[in-house]
Amino acid sequence: MIVFSNLNVSRQAEAATPAGRIKFLPADGVKSFIQKSFHPSLLQQMLLVFCLVLPAVTFAVSVGEPAPFFKLEGSDERFYGLDEFKDKVVFVNFWASWCTPCRKELPMLDQLQAKNKDVVVLAINIDSERENAKQFLEEFKIKSLVLFDPETDVVSKFGAVAMPSSFILDGEGVVRYSHYGFNPKKDPGKWQKEISSLLK
Repeated sequence: MIVFSNLNVSRQAEAATPAGRIKFLPADGVKSFIQKSFHPSLLQQMLLVFCLVLPAVTFAVSVGEPAPFFKLEGSDERFYGLDEFKDKVVFVNFWASWCTPCRKELPMLDQLQAKNKDVVVLAINIDSERENAKQFLEEFKIKSLVLFDPETDVVSKFGAVAMPSSFILDGEGVVRYSHYGFNPKKDPGKWQKEISSLLK
């Protein structure tokens, strides 16, 4: 899991986060954390994403608030706006090709989509180079709707503090649930329960 944090909000966010789900680091410790945890070839891209996402953490969308509007190009070269899915339960997931947990999570999101025809899964990729995302998609044969956010505008609006991050929206476009990071043993079951509660 890739972690983003702001020294001024880390204590507040940590207190509101279930133990063990996400690790918050002071800003001056992030670079050291990344250098120790990831291959050097990934550092430049990851630090760029960190710098772009960090200012938005303070303004992260909260459960109970309307999701920020966005319109992004999909893998089919068509543009999709969030308003197209009004009255639908929408699962917004942010992922990247260099995110190790995403390699396990995205196939499970495909399974979630297959089981829930009334749910729309939007897998939003934040790679700056689309070719990296395409190679990932070809390897894992992802069938969910994939959108591209190479400038990280949308992920910044949501204020995601980790990769991957997910937000489940109700039919009115309000954020009802959020997930940071990925636990393969627990999260798929939680997704299904949360989605089922919104489909009633």
